[in-house]
Formats: sequence, structure tokens, C-alpha cells
Amino acid sequence: MRTYLRELLLAGLFAALMAVTAQMSFKLPITGVPFTLQVLTVLLAGLLLGPRWGAVAMVVYLAVGAVGVPVFANFGSGPTALLGPTGGYLWSWPVAALVTGWLAQARRQPGFKAVLAAVVAQSVRAALGAMGWR
Repeated sequence: MRTYLRELLLAGLFAALMAVTAQMSFKLPITGVPFTLQVLTVLLAGLLLGPRWGAVAMVVYLAVGAVGVPVFANFGSGPTALLGPTGGYLWSWPVAALVTGWLAQARRQPGFKAVLAAVVAQSVRAALGAMGWR
């Protein structure tokens, strides 16, 4: 029970960290989509919490924003943010945390190579998304 509560609290903390890093943004000149520090937060959630709890943290973040709390980039919120131009990015966060955590846990003791592969894979995914490759 204590481990479950600990993981749940950490997932909540990462959801809160996502809300903070969402506000640290700038717009790319070629798109209307803001670039934020959220990619780093998603990668850390997957790496530190593991695939399941990293994804849970991102789902909590999306749920909080969906009900109207302004946690998305530029203090956006609600269903319109989830269905607008940045909606694809928002929906990809749970998947990105899951994949990153899974890649890092491919071995029992993830070494530097496994962690590096996970971070590079998700960073490339984010960069391609920012360039309009969806």
C-alpha cells in the first residue's frame, strides 16, 4: 500500500511539473505551436516513474486540463485545447512517457545506453512533431 501511495503522489507531482513547464514556452517561427519544456518533463516521468506511472502522470495532467484548469501552454485549458492545433502533442504525452519508460526498463538495470536510447527516441519524436510531421 505504501508503494502505491508513493507512486500516486509522484505521478501527481509530475502532473504539476508538467503544468509549470507548459508555461515556459516560445513559438517556433514556422508553426503556431509553442515549444515548451514539457518534452523534458515527459521524458523524466517515463524514466523516473517507469512506463505505467509515467503514463498515469500524463493522463492526470490531461484530465486536469480537460476539466478547465489552465495547465496547458499559455494557460490553455478545456476540450478546445485538446482538439485544437496542439491537441496531438497533448495526446502524445502519455504514450511518450510509456514508451520512454519501457525503453529504459528494457533491462533489469537500465544502463546508460538504454536511457540514452529512450531520450533520443522521444526527442526525435518531439522534433519531428514540431516540424509538422505527424
